[in-house]
Amino acid sequence: MIEQIARIEVPGAGPEAYAVLGGVPQALVRPGERMILGFGAADPGPARQQLRRRGLEVDGETVLVGGMPVAILALTDQPECDLTLDHVVVHTSDAERAVADFGGRLGLDLRLDRHAAQGSARMLFFRCGPAVVEVVQPTGDAPHDGPDALWGVAWRTPDLDATVRRLAAGGISASPVRAGRKPGSRVCSLRERRLGLPTLLIEHTDRSSADRPGDGR
Repeated sequence: MIEQIARIEVPGAGPEAYAVLGGVPQALVRPGERMILGFGAADPGPARQQLRRRGLEVDGETVLVGGMPVAILALTDQPECDLTLDHVVVHTSDAERAVADFGGRLGLDLRLDRHAAQGSARMLFFRCGPAVVEVVQPTGDAPHDGPDALWGVAWRTPDLDATVRRLAAGGISASPVRAGRKPGSRVCSLRERRLGLPTLLIEHTDRSSADRPGDGR
């Protein structure tokens, strides 16, 4: 039913900042009045009807998943770019409900369910086309309260150092490059308020790691 992540609407997103990122990020992310994660389906209308039958509240092209607005859209072609979508991060207050919503109702493939070190969070990794939806329930001193919420996005690049230089030339700075938590990955965070949400760049130095779900940070 759902085949890809098709759009992300972000309050305060600056089109000029995403123009510097270029290609896929510029096509996927747009300003919006509220944070909305959009999934692509071959037949959006029947997909929404099926989600209504599965108990989700449907309003136009949007359904509520754990209280978070999720759009069901037509499939889109992604332009060429050195950045492709690696994963999005959703915070939830109830991991068990998230399994039912994202896995059972939306039909995403749950690839990994694990707890972070020191029990600070439970993390669920759902495959969605070439990308991953990472759903996190913080379980430490700062639990997530309220509806599910889109919290961050990670873009994959084949050459992290070259991408950081390109973005710096366009006025977007990054943190120092560091080893990712996933073996065989290197990451850095973008320091740009106009992106509207926490944004990570990730390079999979071990190509097999790109196909293994897990926390790249």
